[in-house]
Amino acid sequence: MNSDMDRPGARHGCRFVATLALTLFACACASVTPGPATAANVGRSVNARVSAVGAGQVPVIITLAAQVADDPVRRRPAELLRSLRATATGSQARVRAKLRGPSRAFWLVNAISTAVDASELEALRNDPSVASIELDPQITVAGTPVDGGPASWGVTAVNAQAVWSRYGLTGTGIRVGSIDTGVDASNPELTGAISGWKDFVGGRATPYDDNGHGTHTVGTMVARNVTGAPIGIAPGATAIVAKAMDANGSASGSTLLAAAQWMTDPDGDPATADYPTVINNSWTAAGAGNEWFRPMVQAWVALGIAPVFGAGNTPDSIGNPASYPESITVGQLEQSGTIAVNSSRGLISWATPDGGTSVVTKPDLTAPGAFISSTVGTGYGLYSGSSMAAPHVAAAIALIRQARPDLSVDGVREVLRASAVDRGAPGLDLDYGAGALDIAAAIARAGATVIQPAVAPIAHPVPVASKTRPTKIRVLRIVRRGRSLIVQGRISGPARIKFALRPKTSRQHVVGTRVNAVRSTRYRSAGKFSVTVPVGRLQRRAYILVVTASNAAGRRLGSTSVAVRLR
Repeated sequence: MNSDMDRPGARHGCRFVATLALTLFACACASVTPGPATAANVGRSVNARVSAVGAGQVPVIITLAAQVADDPVRRRPAELLRSLRATATGSQARVRAKLRGPSRAFWLVNAISTAVDASELEALRNDPSVASIELDPQITVAGTPVDGGPASWGVTAVNAQAVWSRYGLTGTGIRVGSIDTGVDASNPELTGAISGWKDFVGGRATPYDDNGHGTHTVGTMVARNVTGAPIGIAPGATAIVAKAMDANGSASGSTLLAAAQWMTDPDGDPATADYPTVINNSWTAAGAGNEWFRPMVQAWVALGIAPVFGAGNTPDSIGNPASYPESITVGQLEQSGTIAVNSSRGLISWATPDGGTSVVTKPDLTAPGAFISSTVGTGYGLYSGSSMAAPHVAAAIALIRQARPDLSVDGVREVLRASAVDRGAPGLDLDYGAGALDIAAAIARAGATVIQPAVAPIAHPVPVASKTRPTKIRVLRIVRRGRSLIVQGRISGPARIKFALRPKTSRQHVVGTRVNAVRSTRYRSAGKFSVTVPVGRLQRRAYILVVTASNAAGRRLGSTSVAVRLR
């Protein structure tokens, strides 16, 4: 949802703007800005919603005027984190005393989420310590499962293998962040890959994913590539995962604020810099100009955390936080290398501190996003969307930061843009941004050292013969017969097939068997198969049927997925 401000060009209440020179190891010294003398900015949509509900309450995010601001004197991230906490603690009591209902306080940006009625809104509007009041927006993930298509292609398209072998970089020692629907850590590809977890939806201590979207994006970043063709761009890195999206792939803005805040200090101790080097955000909200999340992104940048966002899947428009100048925004490519027709894009005008206006072109760059194979449940599945493109860039940043930990967020952005393969109109354009992601070119531009010939090059995580083509699977027909499904399809070569049914809204329940393809040749002519999959014990609901092909040694050769409803 978009909450436009009453005053044109008005900014969100936070005044936290990162300088270009900030790095992962040094950031701006904090000071507190005074409160405004005028009434708070109240979004038009807040006023309209409060009028519509009458005596009811409306969920809002209240941003206070006292914020941590930049200062030319630098100090360490631990001092900044302490200052952020102290500012929030010292200024929120007065505002919270005016609220009659429950509220949630934030310190990464000095803000409070709650629900207010008309009288509370009026009291807050005239409080000089309040800078802005906006609707608590509803957010959705920006990727969906698809019925078919080619097997994994993103790793090759972005030249990740060249980085592994030429520079010896796999992301070892680097932490990446994921704010999404969670992660299924039991997937063999993710064994040992999850280094942190917090559940903001159900409060569960053990990692899980009741949607599948989060597991897919995490796999693109850090899958270990142990069972087949590679899908993980940074297979040596680990992921810190915040489950903020529910089983339907949606969340309130305040829940995402809480997850973003936790990401900056997972263990609660400012003295330990345990935050990730980059955070992947494969979700979006409507309205390019809504700044509800921007102070969080600015705080990440000040700490040296690269904020990566999927552009969205609505053509000729772009939502937020992908629209923010500080965000590293990623559009999605088809396997042909052309921009997906539904990839979001836009020109967004932003007010500058000196009272002027700057126009930002989004996306910043593009990456593979259509028919991407990655981890789903304990197996694999295909998804499409800018959600799938964003983790390619997030993982690329992990590799860049392994080579150059001193690079600031702006330095990383410049490396990505300058090394991108130009597509579309020459130079920066509205469709492709700076162009298509090329990780090998980015690493070279960052000045990474090529490993010496005397040193054995880092091998492909799972060696695959250069002449081997991915096995393509296509499901042609599914028929229900009694307590079984008859799955008919076509496969491009000899393989063993595993079938798994994953409910769309609960933990995966696997059924199935392994069978030989009915007909097969040496990857050149098609072969049909017909397999009986027992489903008699499953509930009547919607499922995703995941079909995975592997060779005799158990190495994955390809996969596809299709929606199935048991009635």
